[in-house]
Amino acid sequence: MNSVPTPQSPDRTWLAQTWLLPILGLLSLAIYIAITFWSPRFAEEVPVTERPILEVLGLFTVAFILYVIAIAAIRHRSKRSAIWWMLSFAVLFRLAMLFSEPIQEVDIYRYIWDGEVASRGINPFRYSPEQILDSPSPDSLWVGLPGQVPPSEWPVSFRELVELRDRASGVEEVLQRVHFNSLTSPYPPTSQAVFAFTGLITPESASLWTHLLVMKSLIVIFDLATIVVLIKLLLLLRLHSGNTIIYAWCPLIIKEFANSGHLDAITVFFTILTVYLLICAFQTIAPSASAGVDMNLRPQSLSPPRLRLGLLLLMVSASVLAIAVGGKLYPILIAPAFAVFALRHWGAMRTCLLGIGFIILVAVVLSPMIIPQLWQEEKPFPGSMKDTPEAGAAAFLNRWEINDLLFAIVVENVKPDDPNHVEPTPWFVVVPNTWRESILAAAGANEDQPRWQTPFYIARVVTTVVWMCICAGLCWQLCVLPTPENLLRTCFLIIAWFWLLCPTQNPWYWSWALIFLPFVTSRAWLAVAGFAMLYYLRFWLEAQYPERPILGTPYNGTEFSYFILPWIEFGPVLLWVAVESYRNRPLCLAEDGD
Repeated sequence: MNSVPTPQSPDRTWLAQTWLLPILGLLSLAIYIAITFWSPRFAEEVPVTERPILEVLGLFTVAFILYVIAIAAIRHRSKRSAIWWMLSFAVLFRLAMLFSEPIQEVDIYRYIWDGEVASRGINPFRYSPEQILDSPSPDSLWVGLPGQVPPSEWPVSFRELVELRDRASGVEEVLQRVHFNSLTSPYPPTSQAVFAFTGLITPESASLWTHLLVMKSLIVIFDLATIVVLIKLLLLLRLHSGNTIIYAWCPLIIKEFANSGHLDAITVFFTILTVYLLICAFQTIAPSASAGVDMNLRPQSLSPPRLRLGLLLLMVSASVLAIAVGGKLYPILIAPAFAVFALRHWGAMRTCLLGIGFIILVAVVLSPMIIPQLWQEEKPFPGSMKDTPEAGAAAFLNRWEINDLLFAIVVENVKPDDPNHVEPTPWFVVVPNTWRESILAAAGANEDQPRWQTPFYIARVVTTVVWMCICAGLCWQLCVLPTPENLLRTCFLIIAWFWLLCPTQNPWYWSWALIFLPFVTSRAWLAVAGFAMLYYLRFWLEAQYPERPILGTPYNGTEFSYFILPWIEFGPVLLWVAVESYRNRPLCLAEDGD
């Protein structure tokens, strides 16, 4: 690995100036404060046409440019002269955005409601918010239709939630803002435990703003804890801890966690903690591996104390990974990479036993979500609501599609034109409509199904197979070179390509991969977080061009957001990744200068 300039080097470029990093931090802080002052204009009652979406996106763009300069600057500094500036501003950025109104995001209201439900010992996968919101007051005069259930026969838990709605105005306001409220919660149990904790510590009589602040504060705590673990991991691998700035100062991370309060911060923390513990276990059995010892060192040659400690850390890391899967399901994607790494260093028997234990623990953690009836009494629901509301996670996996590029290319090229709806054909559709009709017929589609369903499933299969091939290739490379650095690179690429092939490319999902970016030698991937912010442009386009075509295209704002905007978001990055891979010109990580 080539070293970068250090303070002892003759390098005297402007990037090496001692004043640069604090100046960049102050300018970035000013931007986040300005965004916070503007954020009330994104309140629920403000029409989208009157929200300063373009102005805020412009500020985030400037913040991203400053962020890129800061990454270059910190690599010209020793860790001791940079780490405290980096940490101090990372905290200040989050504090500034903590008090802002969520910008074009509403997911946090579902978190708060789930927390109120779970904190009362009620399974959040049992009832949908719509059922609670639409039910009459238990004390009101009951006038029901035949077949409806009177309040006197409601389950105790259901009645408790309706009474909570009636007596706590802040909670009722939260409930009214939950989107897709006909679905039960899509968020797994680890996240529900965090939500429940916020429900326990937030007074029932609290205002909507207080509920928001408490939830976002807990999300930011996980975010800051991630930074701490990332620093420790970099030090463990003898890399410059200033590389943490790639995560800590990233405008996308600050927006999605400190402003929007997305729960992904919970799982990101447990995921990087898993990696840290796994590499600690590796360092226990091969403490000098990074210095060039035999990578095929086996536990049989170790002293019993070191072997026991290594195995203990390995088991703890597997347990933490199961908890991470319980936060959001995506960490299961990197389990194969962990298995390959463990297989190469601990042998097949120990790895198999560890894998069995991991699977059992994941099943236990997810059981309240998979089989909610085991955790809640089975009784009729009130009113005219159907007996079993649709599961949020199932709905997400089976039909959610937004902001996608590669998946959209596949799905639109197998989806036939709908004769009942006249709408423009996406410009990237190259498969003739007769062929698309034949594909659906061969797939066994019938007229009773929604027209989008079979093409969606076909695209799911195609993109999943592509991702599995990528994952298999990466795991093979890891098997050949099972170093901690290669493990981290493999985890990054597995998650990055999963996201790029996913039908729901929400920008905050990039945080799953971004946590591994300090260990990846690529300029192109750094750009993803900047381009991903263009996702929020869709709200402006849809509000300003509800019917009119945009820029001479046949697409209105909504169609432009689906058929053009993702190409602007992801096209340049994919091209850059391809060119960079072809030229094989890596960006070196900074080495520890002290």
